[in-house]
Amino acid sequence: MPTQSNISKDLFLLHTLEDHQNAIIDCLNKGRHNIFIYSRELNHKLFDNDTVIDFVSSIARKGATAEVRILINNPQALVDHDHRLLRLAQRLSSKIHIQSLTIEPPDNQAFMIVDDNKLWLQHNENETTGANSGFVNFSARVEVKKCMDKFRQWWRYSESDIRLKQLNL
Repeated sequence: MPTQSNISKDLFLLHTLEDHQNAIIDCLNKGRHNIFIYSRELNHKLFDNDTVIDFVSSIARKGATAEVRILINNPQALVDHDHRLLRLAQRLSSKIHIQSLTIEPPDNQAFMIVDDNKLWLQHNENETTGANSGFVNFSARVEVKKCMDKFRQWWRYSESDIRLKQLNL
C-alpha cells in the first residue's frame, strides 16, 4: 500500500508493483488533456492492461487539444509483446504519438506526466518493489515542469520507427 508523504497530502511513496499500477490508473483517471510517458520499454505489467488503454483512449479523444506522446528506447519490445498501447496508437495515429529515443538517457527512470500537475515516477525502471521504488504526486507543478523540460529535450532527439507503424494492405 502506498505511503502518504509527510510533505504533501498529494504525494504518495510507492513500494510494490500493485502500488505502481494503481498510481498510473489514478493519474490517468484524473487526467483531462495530455499524457506524456517516458519509458525504455513501456513495461507491459504497468501499461498493457484494459484500464490504462481505456483511460488513454478517452483522454486522446477528448478534443483537438488532447495530446498523448510516448518516448521509448526499445521499440522492438513493444512489437514483440504485441503491446495494447501500441495497437491503440496505431488506431489513433493522429492523437497518440510513439517515438524512439536516439540518445541514451542518463538514468534508468520512467515517468508519466498527466496534464500539467500529475506525475508518476519510477526511480529504476527495472524495479517495481522496494522501500521507495517511486512516487505519485497529484499536485506536482514544479516537478512536472522539470520532467516536461527533459521530455521536450528528449523528444527533439527521437524519431518515428517503422516497427511501430501499422501497415495497411
